[in-house]
Amino acid sequence: MIAIAMSLAWAIKGLTPLKTTQPYVVRVDSSTGIVDVVPIYNGEAEVSELTTRHLLTHYQTARERYFYAIAETDYEMVGAFNNAKLNDEWARAWQETNPESPLVKYKDGTTVTVHVKGITFLEPDSGARDTAQIRFTTEKRQGGNGSPRINHWLSTIKYAYGEPSKQDKERSLNQLGFRITSYHKEPEVIAEQTQIPNGGKP
Repeated sequence: MIAIAMSLAWAIKGLTPLKTTQPYVVRVDSSTGIVDVVPIYNGEAEVSELTTRHLLTHYQTARERYFYAIAETDYEMVGAFNNAKLNDEWARAWQETNPESPLVKYKDGTTVTVHVKGITFLEPDSGARDTAQIRFTTEKRQGGNGSPRINHWLSTIKYAYGEPSKQDKERSLNQLGFRITSYHKEPEVIAEQTQIPNGGKP
């Protein structure tokens, strides 16, 4: 536990290596033998809705789930998508001095699984499409093998696309420059369905 706590504490700082490289893909035409370099994404081209849904699902899942074996990987993944303000909050949330830190709450081996149920894009009066609401559930198993406790949640996420980071590690985790600018989660109220007895009368 101490080892992973120390590595998590430095994980976001680890996203800033001393040197950077520019990745590229070389393409060879099989019929002509002509070689060219495939252009990389520079943050300007329009990204499809399908891609945005995939990235939002990926972020939501990594942020809210917990498995000790992949906790550090998820921590770094979320950090690569967060903006600076969210990353400050993210680092504080994982400090062992914080009683709500996953490292503290789940040190008994508890696991949390996330299931995304749906994503709705919100369009404000400005017409900008930069906000999404995600309905998801968390399934918590105390000690890793207890009976599942399922909770329903609704998160509101603001996001933007920009130029991908020039830092090697962060770019490898977030190649499209997808940036989360705000995140809010609240319990979702699920209306109970009325049971109709046999005969069709309430």
